[in-house]
Amino acid sequence: MGFSGFRIDAAKHISPTNLAAIFAVFKANLGGSIPDDFITYLEVIIGGEKGLLMCEDNPYNFGSSFANLMRQKGLSDADIAKVKIWESDYPK
Repeated sequence: MGFSGFRIDAAKHISPTNLAAIFAVFKANLGGSIPDDFITYLEVIIGGEKGLLMCEDNPYNFGSSFANLMRQKGLSDADIAKVKIWESDYPK
C-alpha cells in the first residue's frame, strides 16, 4: 500500500511562489513527470482576506495567479489540475 499525493496544512502561510517552486522540484525529482494518480490538497482557510487569496491578481493569490506561477516553473496544465485548493470561505 502506498500513497500518491499529500495535503499541505496552512498553505496560505506559504508563498505561492515558493509552493510553485516546491512542486517544480518535486516533479523534477520524480524524473520529470507527476504520476497520473497524484493529487494534493492545499488548505487555504479563508477569512476576511478572500479578495487577497483568491480574487485579486497579486503574489498571494491561490487562484489563477498561482496556476500561472506553476506554469512558469514548468508544470503542465495536467500537473496543475492535480493541485487542489481546499478553501473554506469562512467566516461568510
